[in-house]
Amino acid sequence: GVENLSASSNQPVLVVFEDAHVGIEAGLAAGAKVIAVATTNPLHSLGKAHLAVASLQDVSWPLFRGLFRGKPGSE
Repeated sequence: GVENLSASSNQPVLVVFEDAHVGIEAGLAAGAKVIAVATTNPLHSLGKAHLAVASLQDVSWPLFRGLFRGKPGSE
């Protein structure tokens, strides 16, 4: 099934996966939820993103859904 991730059904959801600091900043400026991936920069340096992971393999559905519920990783 389809799950509505937005606060309002009329509000679009934008998620950015990014590995560069400038891309993280651009995603945040666009109002997106930003998931930083530590492929170019170390994980500890990606703190401005809503969520930082070592690899895309670390992104699970509960973790992704948690971005919209205020707690990454919430089920």
